[in-house]
Amino acid sequence: MAKGSKARGVALGFIFFPLVYVTLLRCDVSPPLLPRLSSSWSLGSKETGMEVTEFSGFLLRRLVRGSARRELSRNGVTCISDTESDTCITSDSVRLTTGKSPTVLYLTGGQQLSRQNRNTLLQLVITDYEEYWVKKYRRILARLSSFDIIVASSTSSSAADEKVHCFPAAVVGLRYHGNLLCNSTSEPGGVSTADFRNFLHAAFSLRNGPMGPTNSPTMVLLSRRKSRKILNEENVAELAREVGFRVIVATQEVVRNLQNFTELVNGCNVLMGVHGAGLTNLMFLRPQAVVLQVVPWGLDWASTAYYARPAKRLGLQYVEYHIEVEESSLCNEYPKDHPVLTDPWGINLKGYNVSKPVYTDGQNVRINLARFKDTLLKARELVRNPSKVSVE
Repeated sequence: MAKGSKARGVALGFIFFPLVYVTLLRCDVSPPLLPRLSSSWSLGSKETGMEVTEFSGFLLRRLVRGSARRELSRNGVTCISDTESDTCITSDSVRLTTGKSPTVLYLTGGQQLSRQNRNTLLQLVITDYEEYWVKKYRRILARLSSFDIIVASSTSSSAADEKVHCFPAAVVGLRYHGNLLCNSTSEPGGVSTADFRNFLHAAFSLRNGPMGPTNSPTMVLLSRRKSRKILNEENVAELAREVGFRVIVATQEVVRNLQNFTELVNGCNVLMGVHGAGLTNLMFLRPQAVVLQVVPWGLDWASTAYYARPAKRLGLQYVEYHIEVEESSLCNEYPKDHPVLTDPWGINLKGYNVSKPVYTDGQNVRINLARFKDTLLKARELVRNPSKVSVE
């Protein structure tokens, strides 16, 4: 997730978890890790907390390499910054004061932590707490930590109590690997996007085996309410039924219950939608299922980077339908010779702040049913005879 990019904030639920997950999986320790200070913890000398300190240090060193690892070993803290994210890691004891604005984090240096019980667990700390978000993703959060979430700050004044929490170490900030990506070569290494997909399937008790051929396939059609709507959605759904699909239109009411919706997607053969955040639900598909992406005018690159590549990386079959300019509502708003219609790549090169209001937020699509039928038939054939797709 790019720093300061509020537009991508909705993707936090699926971008936040890979970093935490890969840390836990590669350490081969279950349940999740970093110790939390409770009534059974006590502040003491370095000697009494040596085992906990060494264990936490081992885990944290897996998150950094090169000069950052040397800095962590030498100073007990290191920070990594790039164009997409900022992360700081400390192996020193930490005192966190919540309920204030801003949240206060102290490094307590010479004091260490000891505990009689060696059950070490990851403790999640969340800023800008939203109750609906935590409820929606509670199954995933529960697999990451058995502790209640510490609310460091909240949009609701009642959610964050003023308290002091102490830890033997901490990771502050998130690392962004890429679009729907766990980079197996990045720290801590060795974990793929497919591994994260398996983690999500386990969290929601979903089936994970490949989809087999069928003569009665189900298509889930993602319905959009704002920009990039399919203006003739009912006609598109009817055409898909004529081709041989059982079509379920996923409206806002259908997707509201995340558990039920993940099961719906997990059991379908084809997930279809116009380019947009709804297609992140391809993470719940089983291998060899089909992703059908409708690519709006001017969004070719984004459609490939955000969903085409991740779909193939996950062993999914991928089909796309590029609309013609006449199928975009933009053709009713600009003259035929306007660069928005004749040179979308040139508009994109001017920057996201220029292209987003036009291509991302400013158009809907009216699909040419005669053209689109061929794409549906291709998806239907892929369901009937799944191609061999490798999982990266």
